Amino acid sequence: MGRHLSAAFQNIHRLLNGYRDHPGHGAAAVLLEREASYQDVLCHTDAASVLDLLRSLWRDFHDVDGWEWVGQHLERPFAVTVRNRPFPKGLGFGRYEADNDGPRAVIIRLEDMSRHLPDAVRWLCDDVLDQDVDIDIVNANRSGEKAYVGLYQFARRHLGPSDDLIGQYLETDFVHHFWTEAERADMWARWRATRDTL
Repeated sequence: MGRHLSAAFQNIHRLLNGYRDHPGHGAAAVLLEREASYQDVLCHTDAASVLDLLRSLWRDFHDVDGWEWVGQHLERPFAVTVRNRPFPKGLGFGRYEADNDGPRAVIIRLEDMSRHLPDAVRWLCDDVLDQDVDIDIVNANRSGEKAYVGLYQFARRHLGPSDDLIGQYLETDFVHHFWTEAERADMWARWRATRDTL
């Protein structure tokens, strides 16, 4: 769910144009232009309308079926099979290799990225990298540095998706493939906690 919300916000300038008739559009556009902080958004007189707009934008934008993305960006281009192989949930990342020394691909769950990305890069590049080389990962795509950070934090804290919407994400075959039952229960709890009132 967080990936979809993040992707929606990375496209927010374009997506907002489709909501010009929404009562929260004007306030959201101004807050975005001003690079408003979370507190600025929360205290805005139209905060409830802005939240309703962000909720609509996210609901309209999201793609629940993560397998479509996997097929389009991993399985077809790299000729690897992901969905028919168990994912090492305890490890947090899986290695996939095409037959006959073909291309390699790695899937790392976002929450495991900082811990496992160096190992994944070593595996992907073992024929050109010395295994003793230190790999430093630099996150250059941080939501906290984006113009929309205040709106994003506001949405994360107050989006309040219904159980039906949470279930559309977390009870899919895709999520069951990559996360354990305990991890899914934790995700349910975290998203339910965003039902704070304004």
